Amino acid sequence: MMYRATTYHQTTFFVSKAESVSVNLWNQTVTKPMTAKLALILMVLFALGGCSSTRQSEPTAEGNLGAEINSSSDEYAPFRYDKRTLLFSSTNREWQGKRPPMEQASYFSTQSNEGFSAPRFAEEFPLEEFKGSGYPTFAMNPITKQQEMLFAAPSNPGASMPNVDIFYAVKKGATWSKPVALAASVNSAQWDSQPFFSPDGSYFLFSSDRSGGIGGIDIYMVRRTAAGTWSNPINLGDSLNTPNDEFTPSISPDGTLMFASKGYKKKKDFDIIIADGQGQRWSNPRAMPQPLNSPFNDINAAVWGDSILFASDRPGGYGGYDLYRFDLCGPVMISGKVRTPDGIGATGTVTAVDVIGKEYAKTEVQSDGYFRFNVPARQYLIVRYESPCVPGRHEKRITTPCDEASAVALALEFVVEKKDFVFTFEKYDIPFFVSGYYLPNTSENLQALRLKFSYGLLGNDDSTRYVEKPGKEYNSYANAVDSALHDAYTFIAERLNLLDDDICGDDNKELVVTITGFADPRGIYEKARYSGTTIDDEDFNFHLDRGTLMTNETLSALRAYYTAKWLQTKIEQLQSYRKYKNNIVWRTSGNGIDDDDTKNDSAKRRVEITISLSKKQ
Repeated sequence: MMYRATTYHQTTFFVSKAESVSVNLWNQTVTKPMTAKLALILMVLFALGGCSSTRQSEPTAEGNLGAEINSSSDEYAPFRYDKRTLLFSSTNREWQGKRPPMEQASYFSTQSNEGFSAPRFAEEFPLEEFKGSGYPTFAMNPITKQQEMLFAAPSNPGASMPNVDIFYAVKKGATWSKPVALAASVNSAQWDSQPFFSPDGSYFLFSSDRSGGIGGIDIYMVRRTAAGTWSNPINLGDSLNTPNDEFTPSISPDGTLMFASKGYKKKKDFDIIIADGQGQRWSNPRAMPQPLNSPFNDINAAVWGDSILFASDRPGGYGGYDLYRFDLCGPVMISGKVRTPDGIGATGTVTAVDVIGKEYAKTEVQSDGYFRFNVPARQYLIVRYESPCVPGRHEKRITTPCDEASAVALALEFVVEKKDFVFTFEKYDIPFFVSGYYLPNTSENLQALRLKFSYGLLGNDDSTRYVEKPGKEYNSYANAVDSALHDAYTFIAERLNLLDDDICGDDNKELVVTITGFADPRGIYEKARYSGTTIDDEDFNFHLDRGTLMTNETLSALRAYYTAKWLQTKIEQLQSYRKYKNNIVWRTSGNGIDDDDTKNDSAKRRVEITISLSKKQ
């Protein structure tokens, strides 16, 4: 089974008098003397004539867009006008309402969850005055930022030998300018038709049977110059064009080229050809597989999202040419493995999003670390692994490949090495401690410190003169520290559930909470001493006698210890803490002077919290 569809263009051939032949590409007719070679070609192409048959109530052909779009007349030349609007052409005169009937007309149809809406005549475009016009294509001029239109129409309507040229118009405000034919450097005295703009408007492709080509109808490219003019046409060469006919080119948003040709298989019908794009160069042209191509004429292909729309005269439609839709690419199946540190489960989710955050897939990681999901082809995606059991967001960036004939399998592996959750108080650029002091500068501790100074317990002798007497600025600092420690409390409390057997696996695990303290570079007087009570805490493995020599290393260790005790006192009131108390380990560490040059000295009086999940020792 092939895969969905989107844009279109079409063509018709018929034999007229015995002495001449008319090639009618959707009413854009070129009459030329009959040659044996041309007669042979047109005998093969006779089935492409603008025929119609008795309308069926329901189509039997797979992928048919249905009665809202297709009729017993010919539907062709689709173009994606905007995200949800399809512009296409039809020879169905009943849809033209009270207007003088034209040989063909352009119509809008809007895509919804239910499909495409009934056609609406595209009266806003200046096409009606050009009898036999068709193949409108649109782009934004990268220089002027104005919307432009190209289309094909007879330049000498009514002549015995009409010539088809490419016309240009620009949108000015709400209206379009009067169309003019492109210069003779682009158009020729022969058939030039079926223009298609590149997605960025820097060039366009078109079909022509002008002399000097590879053979029959070839595809040409015209580039926009830096001055805003158009270059001379360039034949795409014999790597794409063949001695047979190639026409109805289109370019997908990712630069892929699509066109119709008879030259890639030994068949008498047209197939849709696809070629990989690199800038304005294409390679690896190949016929699309069935059921997109068929034993009948399949033409006018272009991309609409992850689908391809095209026109075909295969049986089972409503008559003439109908529009069909299939997936453009096979599904992309991503499977992978998450490898986490020993003793930590891989519980979490893997999500695939694009660069603007649109989600394409999301799946839970299995207990063994494996995951699997499907995503569209031709997408640049960010694949993220997130888990409550390991810190951070782990990402891989991929471009999903397209295989028109089969599904594609991709393997990804996330190796998680870091297992520490870190809380740094970075958003609080303030001192967390009074200079020389070890209790965190909460509102309560600040008040107690000031009482000690007022009672003469600090600052009166050499042993405690290193402690700063806090000024009024510490009042605002204290409010911030209160808030910051509450954030730290929440940070630890939220990770207590990591000890749950159902979340991170392995019931034999422990949560290690480490508080690290820092001091600023200010030196401490050599007679300074620790003036607090003696500490002999077995739970924290922290021991310090009153009167111990005070250094920056000792000061930073005290800051870590007293911050840890403050947090423990708050957290041990939680039921979850009491449940897992025997699996929670508290540790403190004094790192001395903070040598981070990006911080001011006062902000170096701080602590840092690290939480690790590991196997219980």
